[in-house]
Amino acid sequence: RINGWLLEEFYGSVFLGIGMTPVTGDLFEQGKMSTAWKQVAEALEKDRLTRFKSHLSPAFFEPDTGFNPVTSCNVCGSRILKLDTDKCNACERLEKIGSEIKTMDAVLLVWGDVAESKRIEEASFLRIPPLEVSVFLISEKMLADIAHIRNLDAECLVLANTLKNRPITSIRSPACALSLMALGKWNSDRNIGPGGDEWDFEAYAKNAVGIQRYGILRMDVDNLGSVFIDGLRWPERSQNGWGNIVLENGKPKLKTMASISRMATLSRQLHWFFAGYVPTLLDQDRFDRCQIVYAGGDDLFVIGSWDQLPSLAETIREDFRRFCCYNPDMSISGGITLHGGKFPIYKGAQMAGEAEHQAKTVRNHWRFDEQNGIRKDGFCFLETPIVWEDWDAARTIHLLLEEEVKGDRGWLGYLMQMTAANQMWVERTIKTKSKSWVQVWEELAYQSWRWRTAYQLRRRFGKDEAKIQAWANVLFNDRYDNHNPGKKTALPVYSWLSLPLRWTDYLHRTKGGK
Repeated sequence: RINGWLLEEFYGSVFLGIGMTPVTGDLFEQGKMSTAWKQVAEALEKDRLTRFKSHLSPAFFEPDTGFNPVTSCNVCGSRILKLDTDKCNACERLEKIGSEIKTMDAVLLVWGDVAESKRIEEASFLRIPPLEVSVFLISEKMLADIAHIRNLDAECLVLANTLKNRPITSIRSPACALSLMALGKWNSDRNIGPGGDEWDFEAYAKNAVGIQRYGILRMDVDNLGSVFIDGLRWPERSQNGWGNIVLENGKPKLKTMASISRMATLSRQLHWFFAGYVPTLLDQDRFDRCQIVYAGGDDLFVIGSWDQLPSLAETIREDFRRFCCYNPDMSISGGITLHGGKFPIYKGAQMAGEAEHQAKTVRNHWRFDEQNGIRKDGFCFLETPIVWEDWDAARTIHLLLEEEVKGDRGWLGYLMQMTAANQMWVERTIKTKSKSWVQVWEELAYQSWRWRTAYQLRRRFGKDEAKIQAWANVLFNDRYDNHNPGKKTALPVYSWLSLPLRWTDYLHRTKGGK
């Protein structure tokens, strides 16, 4: 029934997949719930691959009379729209939802027929016939205005940030079930312009430091599907409870812990991190030009002045690791893209999603950490993907460059030209010599850029041996920590050097730049 409604409303672009498998008491007792999780994941994937199979009747293939052969929707390009409109029904509904989400304080679910919903207002905000439910995105004031209604089959989900340390019983509402819901969303009280209006995307770009661009940050948890199937791994004990850790080849033997209660707790805690904790980060002054579009479940979507987003991404990643007690099975990847103030947000969201995908595949691209199989844990910024372990090194190079550009941009200019030439050499060599990505980058290590850069170091810094040594360690030996000379980057610095170079360059563009 639900998929029939989704098919009618969204013409096949939205589908609810369902996977089911039987569970017995033996699976609990024998600690084999991971088997059931795997079976249900396979059933879900099978359902997704055969979407709408129960709706493929002859009527499904009949021509749609709502098809407009002349005009497309101005937003999504769909031809499923009325002749006298410029937006399809789905886009109009989403536009309305977007405007309501910004100011809502609660979600009111009214169960039953349409007459029940009309007791609140003349027309339902969103009616889902298969579930016989009407959904209202409602303000606290409107909740109080309808508090006199009784005998209403309803449930009210109050947003956590609405309460602001008040008890949930302080909310006046119709007589119905009240519960708390965390949701990271747009804050209409942030970034108000001189005229009292909220900033638009162009304002976020104009208020950026350096180049005038707004940025989009997307992040989500890596391999969460595998974690739900196998559970988190914990050291096996010699007896029930907290016995001695069992060793295997000198290392703790790990076993999966995939019970229903553990997975439900994991899902709930992840949601509270993204929907409850992440929004509080934006209250800090260093992130005052950022806005959450969505945060919840296992991912987030943030826009803001581009210069604040790298630090926000790093903070979220470090806090997430701490939140997960540095469990190696839990990691998060992210991507940032930059756009002009008038660039369409939906297209920017797609590009940020592609950057996030590059971050998740960077290890596989380098055949890095092969012993871990599916580890991702990457970050992509300024079209350059790196592993998170190398972010400290990238920031260190950025800070070194900040010291240099105070005088002139000569050293930065040389490094940018050298890096661009290296990239062109890599691309040309891959095409002409049929070598792999890794082989070509390894071959680049001792090409002409190396001795030319050594010459430029001596020419620029003269007898300042400390600076020459610091830069030589970074560029030639992949060492960036003078207090720990043995500490090296995971990937060669020259393979991602364009990231800190462009980062510094963009921060020092005047009048917005291009």
